[in-house]
Amino acid sequence: MVNKKTKIKSLLIALTVIIILSVITVGLFWFTGSNSKGKIQYANKNAKEIEQITANSVDAIDKIDTQKILNGDEESNQKEITLPVNEQNVLNQELAKMDDAKKQELLKSLAASYSIIMQQQKTEALNMLENLIAQGKSEWDEIVAKGEDTPIVKGEKISEYFAMVNVMEKNMDASVNTVLATMEKQMEAEGIEAKPIINQYMVDYQNIKEANRGAMFDKAIEAIKGNK
Repeated sequence: MVNKKTKIKSLLIALTVIIILSVITVGLFWFTGSNSKGKIQYANKNAKEIEQITANSVDAIDKIDTQKILNGDEESNQKEITLPVNEQNVLNQELAKMDDAKKQELLKSLAASYSIIMQQQKTEALNMLENLIAQGKSEWDEIVAKGEDTPIVKGEKISEYFAMVNVMEKNMDASVNTVLATMEKQMEAEGIEAKPIINQYMVDYQNIKEANRGAMFDKAIEAIKGNK
C-alpha cells in the first residue's frame, strides 16, 4: 500500500511537471508569435506607416509660423476647437505666469495646434488597431473554414496578434516621443516653458494607453476567435 508521503511526493512531481509544461507551452507560443512571418511582415509595414504619421505631425509643427502669430499677421485656430479639460487647465496655469500679451496669444495658438496634432495621433493609432483586428478576424475565419482551428493554432494566432499589437504600441510610443520633443523645442525657442504642457500630453497619452490595453487585447482575441 502506498503511504501518504509517497502520494504527496507523486502529486508534487505531477504538479511540477504540469507547471513546467505550461511554461514551455506559453514560451513556445510567445516565441512563435514574436517570430512569425506575419508578425515580421506587419512590423515592417507598421514601421513605415507610423514613420509617415510622425513625419506628418512634425511637418505640421514646423509649418506653424510663430512670428506671424506674434505679429498678429496670422489668425490663430484656437477659436476653432475646445481643448480637453486637462489641457485647458494646464494652459490656464501657464498663461497666468505670463505678462506678455503677445506670448499669451502665441501659447494659446500653439496649444490649439498641438491638441489637433495629438488628437490625430490618437485617431491614427485606433484606426491601425481596428485594421489589425479586422485582418486577424479574416485570417481566423479562413483557418476555421479549412478546419485547422486546433488549440495549438489558436494559441499561436493569438500570440502572433499580441506581438503585433505590442509592435504597434512600441512604434507609436516612439512617434509620440518624437512629436512631443519637436513641440518642446518649438516652445523653448520662443521662450515658453514647455515642460508642464508636454508632461500633460504624455500623461494623457499614457492614461489612454493603459486604459485601453486590456480592452484592446480582449477585442483582438474575440475577433480572432470569430465571436465578434
